[in-house]
Amino acid sequence: MGDVPVNYVPRLANQVAHRLAKNSLTCFLDRSWERTKEDIINGLEKAEVSKIVLVGGAGMGKTWMAREIIDHEELWYETLWVYVTEKYDINLFYKDIARQLSLSSIAEEWEHEGENSDRGTRTSKNVS
Repeated sequence: MGDVPVNYVPRLANQVAHRLAKNSLTCFLDRSWERTKEDIINGLEKAEVSKIVLVGGAGMGKTWMAREIIDHEELWYETLWVYVTEKYDINLFYKDIARQLSLSSIAEEWEHEGENSDRGTRTSKNVS
């Protein structure tokens, strides 16, 4: 994904946003871990929630909570790990999500489309 041209990032961002837009649950880890875990699992089991955002300071248990949910036997979901700090590169953020959603192949297709359209333009000029 590192080889994907920067001009494809907005298109990847749209694909990522489309996939992540619905049924999101944001959890701030400032209360009982067990209660938060139960709320998340209940939402996932009832299909009310399909995406979870864990927010909290360092050492609050975000990684622990994510692993607890992922390891829950009755649930199986695609898991994305995205780390966001105060200083992050939005292009790398979208590329990381796109890579995890296997959207990198879409970007490669776009790259090949661009190459093919360039070749077609050159051929037209050479023929006329």
